[in-house]
Amino acid sequence: MRRPSDLILNNRGVALILVLWVLIILSAITGQFSHSMRGEIKSGVYAKEQAQAYYNAHAGIYRALHGVIHAKEPPLNTGDESESTDSENETVDFRVNTDIPVQDFGQGKFKVRIGNESGKINVNYARSDLLKLMAQAFTEDDKDADIIVDSIMDWRDKDSNYRLNGAENNYYQSLPEPYKCRNGYFRTLDEVLLVRGVTREMFYGGLKEVVSVAVVGKLSAKAQKNYNRKEMVNINAASEQVLGLFPVLDAQAIEGVRQYRSTKDISSFSELVGIIGADPAVELKKYIDYKNGRFYTLDSTGWMIDNGAKWRIRALFAEKSTPSKGYRIIQWNDFVSDVPVQ
Repeated sequence: MRRPSDLILNNRGVALILVLWVLIILSAITGQFSHSMRGEIKSGVYAKEQAQAYYNAHAGIYRALHGVIHAKEPPLNTGDESESTDSENETVDFRVNTDIPVQDFGQGKFKVRIGNESGKINVNYARSDLLKLMAQAFTEDDKDADIIVDSIMDWRDKDSNYRLNGAENNYYQSLPEPYKCRNGYFRTLDEVLLVRGVTREMFYGGLKEVVSVAVVGKLSAKAQKNYNRKEMVNINAASEQVLGLFPVLDAQAIEGVRQYRSTKDISSFSELVGIIGADPAVELKKYIDYKNGRFYTLDSTGWMIDNGAKWRIRALFAEKSTPSKGYRIIQWNDFVSDVPVQ
């Protein structure tokens, strides 16, 4: 027969075990809560850092936009020394297709790149000979290139008459997944993929980077003098990839153009001759212009100095008939995935 003292000892042992289990469970809950809170704090800090980087990139877009629109206007002089940083920024040369220095902004920085759609081949206006040079760079024989050229011109013209190697509604309606020929201007870049002869491999393999579908619209004769001829390529805005489409330009000539443009724009045929030589310049003359168009691409990367958070934004805007009348945003992309390393 057990003594009362034995029962008391057994009960104390059970109580001790229960207390230990309660402590273990509480420790586990506390540990999980602490881990969760650390995760929440890290998420909050990350969100804050990303937000700061985003607004730095945002500032870069509007700083570049101001630089483009007001390039010919003198900076304001308010006499306020606190605005010295802004005055220093006013000296930055916000030119198309050049290496613009990194700009300080708050506790971070931003770097912008300015492009102009006139530096690409505009498939809404380009002549057949320029389209042929473009197509030849992405095809293996002239027949395939001719199909693309004629089909682009059939797509954008208003009639239903097809060219020798082109395509109209009867072709597109006969496809497994039929659709209509536009018979008008291209409205989006992806629409080029619908044209007979253009493949996804071709489009995403470089064609997308060298063509534009910007619709210029009607301008007065006075306003038109401020902009490039829409059927041509602005050599000052053309990337090395676009310049590489012209057989007369070898690597040395392209590098010569790039170096010259690092300090100033090419403004005349005689300047071009001095850069690439007379014969190539004569061959190139019928394809190029020296003025920007109304449509600009702004690419801005913002980042924080202390934590390295980065954000990249890209925007397309158009000047109105004259720069003094302002601009309108055509496209805005807050989530450009390929953030460049600074």
